Amino acid sequence: MAARSTARSLILSLLFAIVTVAGAFPLAADNIKCEGNVVKQRHGACSFATDNQHPSFSWTAEHTQRNAHQSAFRIILYHKSSANESLTVHWDSGKVAGREMITTYDGPPLRSLATYSFTVAWWDHEDVPAPVSAPGCFTTGFLYGEWEMSNAEWITARSVAGAPYIRREYNLTTSAKSCILGVSGLGFHKVFVNGREVTEGYPEETVVALRPGWTQYDSAYPVNYYNLTSYVVNQDHIVFGFILGRGWRNRQDYKPRDAYNPKEDERVLRVFGYITGTNSNTVSVVSDNTWQVHPSPIVSSSVYDGEVYNASMEVPYWSDSTYNPSNWKAADIGIGPSAPSYTQSISDMVFWEKEEPKTIYSLKDSQVVDFGSNVAGVCFFRVKDLSPGTVLTLHHAEVPLHPPYGPTNGSLYYDNLRAAKATDTYIAGSPKLSEDYHHPSFTYHGFRYVEVKGFPGSLKSGDIYRMRISSALRENGKFNSSDPLVNAIQSAVVNGQESNFMSVPTDCPQRSERLGWMGDSGLSADSMVMNFDMQSFHDNFLKLINDEMYNRGSIPDVVPFYRGGNRPADPSWSAAFPQILWVHWKLLNNTKPAEMYFTSLQKYITYMVSKIPPDGLAKYFGYYGDWCPPPHIPKVPISFTSAFSLLFNIKQTAELSQALNKTAEYENYTKLFSQLSEDFNKAFVNSNGTYIDGSQVSYALPLALDIVPSKEKSAFLKNFTSRIQSDGVHVTSGIIGVKFLLPVLSANGYNDLAVEIATQKDYPGWGFMLLNTLEPSTSIWELWNSFNGSAGMDSRNHHMFSSVSGWFRKEMIGLHLVPGASLFSSVELKPGLLQDLVEASTRLDHPHKFEYSWKQFPRRVCFKLPEKPLKGNVLLEREEYIISCPSKGSVIEEVVFASFGTPQGICGHLRYGECHAPSTLHRVRDLCVGREECRVPVDHKYWDTSCSGSVNQWLYAEVICTQKWYHNIHVNITIPMGGSAKLHLPAYGSSSMSVFDGDKLLWKDGATVEKSAGISIEEWESKLDSLPLHLQSGHYELRTETLDPMHVLCEHSADDTIALTCPPGTLLRRVMFASYGTPWIDDGCPHGYSVGECHSVTSKQVVEEVCVGESKCLLELNSRVFGFLSCSTVKLYSMAVVYACSTQLNK
Repeated sequence: MAARSTARSLILSLLFAIVTVAGAFPLAADNIKCEGNVVKQRHGACSFATDNQHPSFSWTAEHTQRNAHQSAFRIILYHKSSANESLTVHWDSGKVAGREMITTYDGPPLRSLATYSFTVAWWDHEDVPAPVSAPGCFTTGFLYGEWEMSNAEWITARSVAGAPYIRREYNLTTSAKSCILGVSGLGFHKVFVNGREVTEGYPEETVVALRPGWTQYDSAYPVNYYNLTSYVVNQDHIVFGFILGRGWRNRQDYKPRDAYNPKEDERVLRVFGYITGTNSNTVSVVSDNTWQVHPSPIVSSSVYDGEVYNASMEVPYWSDSTYNPSNWKAADIGIGPSAPSYTQSISDMVFWEKEEPKTIYSLKDSQVVDFGSNVAGVCFFRVKDLSPGTVLTLHHAEVPLHPPYGPTNGSLYYDNLRAAKATDTYIAGSPKLSEDYHHPSFTYHGFRYVEVKGFPGSLKSGDIYRMRISSALRENGKFNSSDPLVNAIQSAVVNGQESNFMSVPTDCPQRSERLGWMGDSGLSADSMVMNFDMQSFHDNFLKLINDEMYNRGSIPDVVPFYRGGNRPADPSWSAAFPQILWVHWKLLNNTKPAEMYFTSLQKYITYMVSKIPPDGLAKYFGYYGDWCPPPHIPKVPISFTSAFSLLFNIKQTAELSQALNKTAEYENYTKLFSQLSEDFNKAFVNSNGTYIDGSQVSYALPLALDIVPSKEKSAFLKNFTSRIQSDGVHVTSGIIGVKFLLPVLSANGYNDLAVEIATQKDYPGWGFMLLNTLEPSTSIWELWNSFNGSAGMDSRNHHMFSSVSGWFRKEMIGLHLVPGASLFSSVELKPGLLQDLVEASTRLDHPHKFEYSWKQFPRRVCFKLPEKPLKGNVLLEREEYIISCPSKGSVIEEVVFASFGTPQGICGHLRYGECHAPSTLHRVRDLCVGREECRVPVDHKYWDTSCSGSVNQWLYAEVICTQKWYHNIHVNITIPMGGSAKLHLPAYGSSSMSVFDGDKLLWKDGATVEKSAGISIEEWESKLDSLPLHLQSGHYELRTETLDPMHVLCEHSADDTIALTCPPGTLLRRVMFASYGTPWIDDGCPHGYSVGECHSVTSKQVVEEVCVGESKCLLELNSRVFGFLSCSTVKLYSMAVVYACSTQLNK
């Protein structure tokens, strides 16, 4: 949700830029955390609370010098008993030697219900001290069992049907100087003190929307702590008020699955704490039957159904000290959870991002408001001066009605909400008492549209707006690329994930489900931690998972296991437990969760292995399998995906064992993985070497496990890519297959093919979700075919297909994880290998700063432009796109390919689709050649395509730019202290390459010119046509300058073989174009070659494998070598190759 600012990154860049002038120095510790939560002090208040007697403190340390490291640190913990007292030192760690940027409190016992602040100091490798950090702070809960031992009662209001008011007055003999309360108000609660609502949330500067978060209340129930000092200071008459909503404890309308105490009250409140007076005496605040209750205007509230508010029942000043509650009833002693309590130390669910309507239109008896994007939140609507008795209803929906669900008449589609009513009702009361705007208190909805009935007159933009609601998670940096569709998909993923952060990762925000499905959360885990600061959120979820684990090790499908799912879970769903532990180590360098739950992890693995039947993995259990493939595709056997998930989890557990230095466990799990891999292959491999049904999933999962025999892997990959081509280079998998499909293609040299799959604009694909003409989306769908899926199973805001985001931010842009190491300790970078992307960047802010960006300056540039432009994930109504060269001052020399319609392929290998406007190339040439930039219409009405206007269409164009250099690249990298990277700088087949570190020339034509701090250069890699550099921690701005290859050659053959030969003294350095099938040769070498009707997607890969680094190579031309062709009616196939030859750059 929160901070999207890049200010600190800009400041760091400036500091690094001036370091040579001012000298190197360490920076003050940043990102100060307690228990994984960023804890900033705001106006002396600390909204974060913990019940850990030994909390952890962590921080980020940065230095302007490369290859620096932390040598020591010091934590000073301060205590402040009240707002008017000075700080006293409670604990000083002293100067502690070490590079770790995390430590555990090990000082004198902390006090319960106390506020502490702390600072971090650190010293660098030369013992130079950094400035002391800004303070972090936290509040302690009850640390020593006081909550359980107190005489506070669970209280309720059984006589009140709706959400009750609850209040208690306290008269002090002296003025108050501080107050901290522990509150467990279930399901949801709101707090008031002397007429003021307590809205401050965690993180600081947020406004609480819903509190507390969800748990399995019979396993553990949450306590929230409120530091109310600023509300009570200098007052001697204090009133505490509460309102209770049903929240997720709505057992009447949505019955829980597991057994529970039927006598337990849905809405219960327990309060215990102290008011401290100026004389240092304390007054206990204890919930009991002396508290009073009364009906509130909230007649009913439901997470799923919405809220009914009757303003005529408002009680003015009910929580103020001047109010007389003489007609109120005594609270009932209720029956609440008997399980242990815990402090819910996670971000609150808060209001954020006010959004105005995009359009408002009228139906016969209602008005429809379109907010332009599908998110979770509630509406704030004007109620001032409504006539008493006026009834407003707001019915929320994701999409308008359209075939096959009904006519396209502006009405909204509600059937996919299942049983959820998703309706808020407001009944107007006295105009003198009414607020300006009203919003519901104890619900949220997933919606883009809202149908409003009962509003007098025409709704205007100022009459209604929307506030988003989600757990307040900070964004973890940013991702961007030169492809607007990639950016739009990423934005839709972030939108969908954010909409489902509701204290647990739910599956969807709109229908009567909204459950913590483990399959969704596990498959999205890596993309979530790269998009958001997930540490404390996942810590809480892991606790809930562990609470749900039975003694033998079984885990349910859904956590909290309240409704839905099974126990034991489908193995691909319970896989979320080891997956989250592994992701936090691998991507965040955080082994603390794995340490905490390692015993539970072992118990889980043992249990899942015990479920293997006597006849092996072929009969392994499961319920869902590769959930939700396109409906025309048969699902692979469930036992296959279940067995895969078991093996993958065992492999992850082995890696975690190694990371935790548990040698014996590592060896045991490695051996177990090897044994079960043999069983897996025995169970699922066919006689021809394929797995099960030969689908995309059947290839992707064994490759992800790395269990395909090495001697068979080359043929296996060709069959895999042939399968993809026969599927039209579109996805055919469900959520498990898609999670691994793109990464294994990238890992095995088919990154271009993976990009083509991910950026398809027609069905099925992520691009289709966003660009289709029926209901273009701003979030990720539950189904590839949600636009016509079955009612009740067609959510338009699901994150289970959001794993694509993790691939965007890693493998797609050349960021590769190193076996046995975390991202922040060691990473391999291969920038600029995608012709389809001119530039890309990813930045991580948590737990450390890591930045990686690159921009190419090629002569050959491609543009893939949807008919309707995108800004973020929102379609714009714009009439033209701008095509320009990336290098300033260069002009478009030639347009080598252009097609408006449904063109396909990747840059350098573009081809016409079923729809094509024949005049495209001529028109684009007229508009663009000889110009630095040109404006091209994107409306289908401009082009003479054979498709109707209702078909999703787009423009692909490939242009040649004039520029001094052949193909340069700029790479910016910031590596956190203690980390390193291996960077492969591509030469693109150049005959001469120079490498610069800033303005310093490092390397030229095969030799080191000058050394630079933090950089070591390896020998040239011929096969990769790249120069490998080892980089230590620090900031780098690297660039290359390259000259044309000495020789660019073309070959075309319709024979049984094709020979590629370089001139004497040169080697084949780069394959620029390759197509086996029916390639088109228009204007000759090198720009006139393009893909024809028939094409093998493995063509370029095969040629590179055989020929790069050779002076001469011979290739057989047949389907055995090149795999499946995209057509079968042509009798004569041929091969065309454009390649570059140059001298070897290392000497």
